[in-house]
Amino acid sequence: MAAKLAHRRWMRGIAFAVPAVLLAAGCSTPTGSPAPADTQVPVAVGLRRNQTGLAEAVANAANPTGGQFLSQLSAQEIASTYGTDPNNAQQALKTLQGAGFTGSLDPTGSIITGLMSVQNAEEFFGVDLRVNAEDDVQVIRPSDPPSVPSSLAPYASEVAGFARSIPSTTSPSPSAPTTPNLPPCPPPVALTNRLRNYYGLEDIYARGNTGQGLTLAMLEIDQLSQPAISLFEKCFKVAIPPVTNTIVADANPQAFGDEAEESTLDIVAAGL
Repeated sequence: MAAKLAHRRWMRGIAFAVPAVLLAAGCSTPTGSPAPADTQVPVAVGLRRNQTGLAEAVANAANPTGGQFLSQLSAQEIASTYGTDPNNAQQALKTLQGAGFTGSLDPTGSIITGLMSVQNAEEFFGVDLRVNAEDDVQVIRPSDPPSVPSSLAPYASEVAGFARSIPSTTSPSPSAPTTPNLPPCPPPVALTNRLRNYYGLEDIYARGNTGQGLTLAMLEIDQLSQPAISLFEKCFKVAIPPVTNTIVADANPQAFGDEAEESTLDIVAAGL
């Protein structure tokens, strides 16, 4: 089964890589074990909207020679100019809620995000959610790419989500960095220094501070990758202190308030 390429970018922001496991076409047996029926999984539904017009507006804002360069659209402007018909959006949300979905419509009026139990998601979307081990982490993913069900077809064009890790009940001890089978270091680019200056990191790098004693809170889409840290140490010739990854809350991102909304949408957009 060929992977359907995502051609829509729903919000500006940081693009996060979201891995997808696509099974080959045929009668292959799904790997892993069935996901627990009562486990909540994230669901995102992209509604039909004027995507062509929005793409043109984004292209104009990114064109240095145009009069709209660096202009920005508010969520309200996107909703009123390019968004889904409000009645259709509410009908789609009502249909999802009737299937056990808990969530809401995003500020642009074109993406519905929320949670469903594994059982409800499998029944409504026809997906087969399985648990497999990935890098020693138990992960729930659909055995095949999800598609828009017939009950949402008049309103929606994309469906994403259904993937999440199952938090471990124990906190592993930090291990020493290792470098097994690391890829080659990428060539240095001028953008690196520009990003350091832009984000105010130059002074930190100049002092040789690689994070010792710092604690960060962040939305994450995957577990801590020790090979990635090892590769960073190898390529940038620095020593990063042991890092402990502590899951504070495995909760609906909406619980964190409006300030987390855009980051949440950026993560969702990467999977559409």
